[in-house]
Amino acid sequence: MNLRNITEKDNSRIRELIYICKPLGLHTSFTYWVLTKYFPNLCFLMESDKKLIGFISALRSTIDDKVLFIWQIAVSPEYRGKRYASILIKTVVDSGTNIGCNRFQLSISPKK
Repeated sequence: MNLRNITEKDNSRIRELIYICKPLGLHTSFTYWVLTKYFPNLCFLMESDKKLIGFISALRSTIDDKVLFIWQIAVSPEYRGKRYASILIKTVVDSGTNIGCNRFQLSISPKK
């Protein structure tokens, strides 16, 4: 398994993963481009044999720089139940801690 920061080249792969991870909302290519361009140090991909199996994105608050908002977490359906989401969350929390964040927020949408 490989865990790394996202790059601009990952945009379409991220969107493909989000698309199959219902009920997670798929956003425009531009939205994910913004993440790759301006927040790559807080967004990560998880790959297995070069196949994208997980994604997490986070944004640091511009109102309170101690707050990190975890925006999207996706794990491919066939890889769920293996604690990969926990690894992704720990990675983004560690990255946030390294830049001075000490409060982490996320929202959870009810299953549709």
